[in-house]
Amino acid sequence: MKTIKLERILIILCLVFLGVFASCGDDDDDDSGDASPSDDDTVDTDDDLNDDLNDDLNDDVNDDLDDDIDDDVNDDVDDDTEETTTTTTTTTTSTTTTTQGFVCWEDADFDGQGNAEVFQVLLEAPCPEGWVENGTDCNDADPLTWLGAPELPGDGVDQDCVGGDLEVSDTTGIFVAKSGDDLNPGTMALPKLTIAEGVVAAAGRAGQPVFVSIGTYSESVTTTVSLFGGFDAADDWSRDIASNGVHISAVGEWAVKTDGDDFVAVEGFRLSGGNAENTTYALYAQAPTIVVRNDINGGNPSSASYGIYLHPFAAGSILYKNDINGGSGVSNCYGVYARADILMVDNIVHSGASSSEYLYAIKILDYSAVLINNVFQAGATSNISYGVMAMSCPLLRLIHNTILGGGANNTSFGLFNGSYGQKAIYINNIITGGSGNSQRIALCHADDDEETTLINNDLFLSSGNCYLRVNMACVTSIADINACAWGGCAEAIGNIDSTPGLVDPGAGDYHLGAGSLCINAGADPAGYFPYDALTNHDYEDDARPFGDDCDMGADEYTI
Repeated sequence: MKTIKLERILIILCLVFLGVFASCGDDDDDDSGDASPSDDDTVDTDDDLNDDLNDDLNDDVNDDLDDDIDDDVNDDVDDDTEETTTTTTTTTTSTTTTTQGFVCWEDADFDGQGNAEVFQVLLEAPCPEGWVENGTDCNDADPLTWLGAPELPGDGVDQDCVGGDLEVSDTTGIFVAKSGDDLNPGTMALPKLTIAEGVVAAAGRAGQPVFVSIGTYSESVTTTVSLFGGFDAADDWSRDIASNGVHISAVGEWAVKTDGDDFVAVEGFRLSGGNAENTTYALYAQAPTIVVRNDINGGNPSSASYGIYLHPFAAGSILYKNDINGGSGVSNCYGVYARADILMVDNIVHSGASSSEYLYAIKILDYSAVLINNVFQAGATSNISYGVMAMSCPLLRLIHNTILGGGANNTSFGLFNGSYGQKAIYINNIITGGSGNSQRIALCHADDDEETTLINNDLFLSSGNCYLRVNMACVTSIADINACAWGGCAEAIGNIDSTPGLVDPGAGDYHLGAGSLCINAGADPAGYFPYDALTNHDYEDDARPFGDDCDMGADEYTI
């Protein structure tokens, strides 16, 4: 697969139109009946292509062609036509089929938009995985940056690829402070008092964001606009998320609920679900939501508590660098409950700890998930604990996560996958079975009809030998796991059963200790997940690999 420079694309497309491809291989016999076109084949152009080419073939282009059509260009055209006769995997954005001259741009950060500087020309659609049909991403190394993304303030990054970074000023948003008044206009000098009133004012100004100053706000906020905490109104609205704590404590079911059709961002808050009589949510997402650098706790209700709940309308949401706790609900506790397609990167997620029946660091239901560089830790419960539970998920991809099964009076699971006919890819994860009093299971698949790839994971049990349970039958040796001698196995290699050697997970230290056998025991995930912008660092942004090979788990050991 060959990438070519951006400046050659116009040349290649013009050459296709002018029939130069045919002239490059006239010494061969006519092979128009072959299944794979060669250099002799010409492109079947449609009206749109003819219109575009006719519009662009002006004097400037002709001058460029005179300068650039040399032997190197002809060689590039020949090479690109020969080397791209086939495509492999599918992509969620490709629906058009052509016979030749189909352009795909690299998407290294999994946001559905490609790098304008790196592309390939294929003979036919679709683009392979990791490549898309557009080159509109202005930063293909950042999953929070794409054309149309919600802008984050004052970080020097142009997330939406239009107009630069979001500046904090009276013309760009509404301001809220504990010193304010809801009769105020919401300026820096005259801020609103409540976040709810700030949202109303911001929605009336074409959906501008709300900037919130230090303090505790006891309210339940429903928003269609972005919310940003960490500001200090007394210091000219300077921002420091770590120092300027902004706490939203729920008085109803949720602290924050996002709503509407457009992406919104929630960044820089402490969110608490409160202690409502029934169910509580720190964050209830009913719109596509970018959740960044928040401290989240599901609360203490008499029923279920949720750190983050994602409604199906929240499809495409991204959770990035949050510390999430499911709270202490009496029945069930969920760090994250995802009922929408989700990308999670660099989060620490705890189920919460209580005497509830079931604890889940994360539960995913009915939708696909990509989980990278996260820590998922289940707590102690009276019945069953799950580090990760996935039910009816079409596609599940877990790469470089640390998954701890927790403690349960009954059974503890590291990862429980109750999907049927699903595709699952697990690479470079640490998965422990926890400390259940009845049974400890590192990895459980409810059905053997799944297509599962298990590459270089640490499946650790402190006692027992049910490393993998498939359709109620346990695989009791790592050798059998790596031999793919179990139902649903597509590929299995490099898995181990070693003590992870984490420094102190009970105290929240998930770093690998110096003697851990997970160090340099990982595999390059590129062949299975070609989005290196998400896998080239660990959960603290240390570069991978640090040594000869990458490590297993969320942390990359550094000296």
